[in-house]
Amino acid sequence: MNSGVPATLAVRRVKFFGRHGGEVNSSAFSPDGQMLLTGSEDGCVYGWETRSGQLLWRLRGHTGPVKFCRFSPDGHLFASASCDCTVRLWDVARAKCLRVLKGHQRSVETVSFSPDSKQLASGGWDKRVMLWEVQSGQMLRLLVGHRDSVQSSDFSPTVNCLATGSWDSTVRIWDLRTGTPAVLPPGARGTQWQHQLPVLLSIRPPGLRFLGQDHPHLEAHNQQPCLSN
Repeated sequence: MNSGVPATLAVRRVKFFGRHGGEVNSSAFSPDGQMLLTGSEDGCVYGWETRSGQLLWRLRGHTGPVKFCRFSPDGHLFASASCDCTVRLWDVARAKCLRVLKGHQRSVETVSFSPDSKQLASGGWDKRVMLWEVQSGQMLRLLVGHRDSVQSSDFSPTVNCLATGSWDSTVRIWDLRTGTPAVLPPGARGTQWQHQLPVLLSIRPPGLRFLGQDHPHLEAHNQQPCLSN
Protein backbone atom coordinates (compact mmCIF):
# COMPACT_ATOMS: atom_id res chain seq x y z
CA MET A 1 0.00 0.00 0.00
CA ASN A 2 1.28 3.45 -0.92
CA SER A 3 1.10 5.58 2.24
CA GLY A 4 2.58 8.61 0.51
CA VAL A 5 5.75 8.34 2.59
CA PRO A 6 8.91 7.79 0.50
CA ALA A 7 10.44 4.38 1.12
CA THR A 8 13.90 4.20 2.67
CA LEU A 9 16.44 2.89 0.18
CA ALA A 10 18.87 0.43 1.75
CA VAL A 11 22.32 0.76 0.24
CA ARG A 12 25.26 -1.43 1.08
CA ARG A 13 28.59 0.23 1.76
CA VAL A 14 29.94 1.38 -1.56
CA LYS A 15 33.53 1.04 -2.69
CA PHE A 16 35.64 4.15 -2.63
CA PHE A 17 37.80 4.97 -5.65
CA GLY A 18 39.79 7.90 -4.38
CA ARG A 19 43.19 8.09 -6.04
CA HIS A 20 42.34 10.65 -8.69
CA GLY A 21 44.39 13.82 -8.89
CA GLY A 22 41.41 15.99 -9.77
CA GLU A 23 37.67 16.06 -10.28
CA VAL A 24 36.16 12.90 -11.77
CA ASN A 25 34.28 13.90 -14.93
CA SER A 26 33.14 10.52 -16.21
CA SER A 27 32.83 6.85 -15.30
CA ALA A 28 31.84 3.73 -17.22
CA PHE A 29 31.55 0.02 -16.53
CA SER A 30 32.97 -2.55 -18.91
CA PRO A 31 30.33 -4.68 -20.67
CA ASP A 32 30.97 -7.60 -18.28
CA GLY A 33 30.93 -5.31 -15.24
CA GLN A 34 34.37 -6.46 -14.09
CA MET A 35 36.12 -3.16 -14.69
CA LEU A 36 35.33 0.49 -13.99
CA LEU A 37 36.77 3.27 -16.11
CA THR A 38 37.08 6.85 -14.86
CA GLY A 39 38.25 10.06 -16.48
CA SER A 40 39.65 12.90 -14.40
CA GLU A 41 40.41 16.58 -14.50
CA ASP A 42 44.04 15.58 -13.93
CA GLY A 43 44.24 14.42 -17.56
CA CYS A 44 44.43 10.69 -16.74
CA VAL A 45 42.21 7.72 -17.43
CA TYR A 46 41.94 5.20 -14.60
CA GLY A 47 41.02 1.52 -14.71
CA TRP A 48 39.69 -0.20 -11.61
CA GLU A 49 38.75 -3.75 -10.69
CA THR A 50 35.11 -3.42 -9.76
CA ARG A 51 34.91 -6.10 -7.09
CA SER A 52 38.06 -5.26 -5.14
CA GLY A 53 38.38 -1.57 -5.97
CA GLN A 54 42.01 -2.13 -6.91
CA LEU A 55 43.57 0.40 -9.26
CA LEU A 56 44.73 -1.50 -12.34
CA TRP A 57 46.30 1.38 -14.23
CA ARG A 58 46.47 5.13 -14.61
CA LEU A 59 46.98 6.17 -18.21
CA ARG A 60 48.57 9.44 -19.24
CA GLY A 61 48.63 10.95 -22.70
CA HIS A 62 45.99 13.63 -22.78
CA THR A 63 47.32 17.15 -22.27
CA GLY A 64 44.06 18.41 -20.79
CA PRO A 65 41.25 17.21 -18.51
CA VAL A 66 39.50 14.00 -19.56
CA LYS A 67 35.84 14.87 -20.00
CA PHE A 68 34.31 11.54 -21.00
CA CYS A 69 35.18 7.86 -21.35
CA ARG A 70 33.36 4.80 -22.62
CA PHE A 71 34.03 1.12 -23.33
CA SER A 72 33.29 -0.44 -26.70
CA PRO A 73 30.39 -2.91 -26.63
CA ASP A 74 32.74 -5.82 -27.37
CA GLY A 75 34.87 -4.85 -24.35
CA HIS A 76 38.15 -4.80 -26.27
CA LEU A 77 38.60 -1.02 -26.47
CA PHE A 78 37.71 2.15 -24.69
CA ALA A 79 37.74 5.78 -25.78
CA SER A 80 38.52 8.95 -23.86
CA ALA A 81 37.61 12.52 -24.82
CA SER A 82 39.53 15.54 -23.59
CA CYS A 83 39.81 19.30 -23.43
CA ASP A 84 42.97 18.87 -25.52
CA CYS A 85 40.66 18.56 -28.57
CA THR A 86 41.45 14.87 -29.11
CA VAL A 87 39.90 11.44 -28.67
CA ARG A 88 42.15 8.56 -27.71
CA LEU A 89 41.42 4.92 -28.46
CA TRP A 90 42.90 2.45 -25.98
CA ASP A 91 43.40 -1.30 -25.93
CA VAL A 92 41.91 -2.76 -22.75
CA ALA A 93 44.09 -5.86 -22.49
CA ARG A 94 47.37 -3.98 -22.90
CA ALA A 95 46.24 -0.67 -21.37
CA LYS A 96 47.87 1.02 -24.36
CA CYS A 97 46.85 3.92 -26.57
CA LEU A 98 46.28 2.65 -30.11
CA ARG A 99 45.61 5.96 -31.86
CA VAL A 100 44.81 9.61 -31.32
CA LEU A 101 41.87 11.03 -33.26
CA LYS A 102 42.38 14.67 -34.20
CA GLY A 103 39.88 16.95 -35.88
CA HIS A 104 37.93 18.80 -33.23
CA GLN A 105 38.85 22.44 -32.73
CA ARG A 106 37.76 22.71 -29.10
CA SER A 107 37.16 20.43 -26.11
CA VAL A 108 35.64 17.03 -26.90
CA GLU A 109 32.76 16.35 -24.51
CA THR A 110 31.27 13.03 -25.60
CA VAL A 111 32.15 9.79 -27.37
CA SER A 112 30.04 6.75 -28.18
CA PHE A 113 30.69 3.44 -29.94
CA SER A 114 28.36 1.85 -32.44
CA PRO A 115 26.80 -1.46 -31.28
CA ASP A 116 29.20 -3.43 -33.48
CA SER A 117 32.21 -1.49 -32.05
CA LYS A 118 33.32 -0.53 -35.58
CA GLN A 119 32.47 3.16 -35.47
CA LEU A 120 32.92 5.93 -32.94
CA ALA A 121 31.09 9.25 -32.67
CA SER A 122 32.49 12.32 -30.93
CA GLY A 123 31.17 15.79 -30.22
CA GLY A 124 32.23 18.88 -28.34
CA TRP A 125 32.48 22.61 -27.91
CA ASP A 126 33.13 23.22 -31.61
CA LYS A 127 29.44 22.28 -32.21
CA ARG A 128 30.49 19.49 -34.55
CA VAL A 129 29.86 15.76 -34.51
CA MET A 130 32.47 13.49 -36.06
CA LEU A 131 32.06 9.87 -37.07
CA TRP A 132 35.22 7.74 -37.07
CA GLU A 133 36.19 4.28 -38.24
CA VAL A 134 37.64 2.56 -35.19
CA GLN A 135 40.03 0.22 -36.98
CA SER A 136 41.77 2.86 -39.09
CA GLY A 137 41.08 6.03 -37.11
CA GLN A 138 39.81 7.67 -40.30
CA MET A 139 37.06 10.28 -40.03
CA LEU A 140 34.07 9.05 -42.01
CA ARG A 141 31.62 11.92 -41.62
CA LEU A 142 31.41 15.45 -40.27
CA LEU A 143 27.90 16.27 -39.02
CA VAL A 144 27.16 19.98 -38.70
CA GLY A 145 23.97 21.59 -37.46
CA HIS A 146 24.07 22.15 -33.71
CA ARG A 147 24.38 25.79 -32.66
CA ASP A 148 26.15 25.13 -29.36
CA SER A 149 28.36 22.54 -27.66
CA VAL A 150 27.50 18.88 -28.28
CA GLN A 151 27.32 17.18 -24.89
CA SER A 152 25.92 13.69 -25.47
CA SER A 153 25.63 11.06 -28.17
CA ASP A 154 24.36 7.55 -28.70
CA PHE A 155 23.90 5.13 -31.61
CA SER A 156 20.66 3.35 -32.38
CA PRO A 157 20.71 -0.46 -32.15
CA THR A 158 20.60 -0.69 -35.96
CA VAL A 159 23.72 1.53 -36.35
CA ASN A 160 21.86 3.57 -38.97
CA CYS A 161 21.10 6.46 -36.61
CA LEU A 162 23.04 8.63 -34.20
CA ALA A 163 21.37 10.90 -31.65
CA THR A 164 23.18 13.96 -30.31
CA GLY A 165 22.20 16.34 -27.52
CA SER A 166 23.48 19.90 -27.27
CA TRP A 167 23.62 23.03 -25.16
CA ASP A 168 21.47 24.56 -27.93
CA SER A 169 18.62 22.71 -26.16
CA THR A 170 17.98 20.35 -29.08
CA VAL A 171 18.33 16.68 -29.92
CA ARG A 172 19.25 15.77 -33.47
CA ILE A 173 18.92 12.26 -34.86
CA TRP A 174 21.15 11.73 -37.86
CA ASP A 175 20.70 9.24 -40.68
CA LEU A 176 24.29 8.02 -40.95
CA ARG A 177 23.69 6.76 -44.47
CA THR A 178 23.09 10.31 -45.68
CA GLY A 179 24.55 12.50 -42.92
CA THR A 180 21.28 14.40 -42.48
CA PRO A 181 18.75 14.69 -39.64
CA ALA A 182 16.32 11.83 -40.05
CA VAL A 183 13.73 11.22 -37.34
CA LEU A 184 11.13 13.54 -35.85
CA PRO A 185 8.55 13.04 -33.09
CA PRO A 186 4.86 13.01 -34.04
CA GLY A 187 3.62 16.53 -34.78
CA ALA A 188 7.07 18.09 -34.79
CA ARG A 189 8.22 20.47 -37.49
CA GLY A 190 11.72 21.07 -38.69
CA THR A 191 14.79 18.92 -38.09
CA GLN A 192 15.29 19.01 -34.33
CA TRP A 193 13.62 18.43 -30.96
CA GLN A 194 13.50 21.50 -28.78
CA HIS A 195 14.20 21.53 -25.04
CA GLN A 196 14.49 24.44 -22.64
CA LEU A 197 17.77 23.21 -21.15
CA PRO A 198 20.80 21.13 -22.19
CA VAL A 199 19.99 17.55 -23.09
CA LEU A 200 21.40 14.18 -22.05
CA LEU A 201 20.27 11.20 -24.05
CA SER A 202 20.48 7.46 -24.45
CA ILE A 203 19.14 5.05 -27.04
CA ARG A 204 18.19 1.57 -25.94
CA PRO A 205 15.86 -1.08 -27.39
CA PRO A 206 13.00 -1.03 -28.07
CA GLY A 207 13.17 2.68 -28.80
CA LEU A 208 14.55 6.08 -27.96
CA ARG A 209 14.84 7.48 -24.45
CA PHE A 210 15.81 11.07 -23.74
CA LEU A 211 16.67 12.64 -20.40
CA GLY A 212 16.73 16.40 -19.96
CA GLN A 213 19.42 17.76 -17.68
CA ASP A 214 17.87 19.65 -14.73
CA HIS A 215 14.54 19.27 -16.47
CA PRO A 216 11.67 16.77 -16.22
CA HIS A 217 12.58 13.77 -18.31
CA LEU A 218 11.21 13.16 -21.76
CA GLU A 219 10.84 9.63 -23.10
CA ALA A 220 10.25 9.11 -26.79
CA HIS A 221 9.53 5.44 -27.41
CA ASN A 222 9.84 4.30 -30.98
CA GLN A 223 8.81 0.66 -31.31
CA GLN A 224 10.09 0.44 -34.88
CA PRO A 225 13.81 -0.02 -35.58
CA CYS A 226 15.38 3.32 -36.49
CA LEU A 227 15.55 3.50 -40.28
CA SER A 228 15.95 -0.26 -40.63
CA ASN A 229 16.73 -1.63 -44.05
